[in-house]
Amino acid sequence: MASDGHECVEIFRENPGKIDLVLLDMVMPEMNGHDAFFALKEIDPNVKVLLSSGYVKEEDARDVLNAGAAGFLQKPYRMIELAKRIKQIIEIQP
Repeated sequence: MASDGHECVEIFRENPGKIDLVLLDMVMPEMNGHDAFFALKEIDPNVKVLLSSGYVKEEDARDVLNAGAAGFLQKPYRMIELAKRIKQIIEIQP
């Protein structure tokens, strides 16, 4: 768990091959989800990222989705929805 975008990127960088999926909020302090996503892609072009937000709509994250994010989940969501999306994404090979 990271408290902001910079910490997210650092945790990912420090744990190569150990993180199967990043659940990334689009609105975070220090570094937003858009910038964090592209920083993660620089570290590992095959990173699996599920975007989420209660403030940003899926259309507003289109450039990140087009760049390889695995999906978008609008908040609020139910845990069963999150579990289904994670299962779908994890099962997809890089």
